[in-house]
Amino acid sequence: MSEQTLEKQLVDLEDISEKISNLIFENDFDEIIYLDKKRQIIIEDIKNYNSEEFKKRLYKIYKNNLINIKETEEKIVNFSVQKNKSLKRFQAYFQN
Repeated sequence: MSEQTLEKQLVDLEDISEKISNLIFENDFDEIIYLDKKRQIIIEDIKNYNSEEFKKRLYKIYKNNLINIKETEEKIVNFSVQKNKSLKRFQAYFQN
């Protein structure tokens, strides 16, 4: 793999990770699975490259992805809790 190809893939990987992060922030989870699969394909393609810079950048992306996953899980839990509270309020209003 050439340095230029690797650089393009790393930039694409960072862009995808940033898009995922933005979607999480906006509570828009529809595209995340598609983008994550795209990200995994890129990682699979470049995982055997042995550059120190590459390893550092990939590790940074990996750590950011872990943070994004945790934030997504927390938002899903919070969304579910809020949804349940809202449903209970609506039920109480309709019973009166």
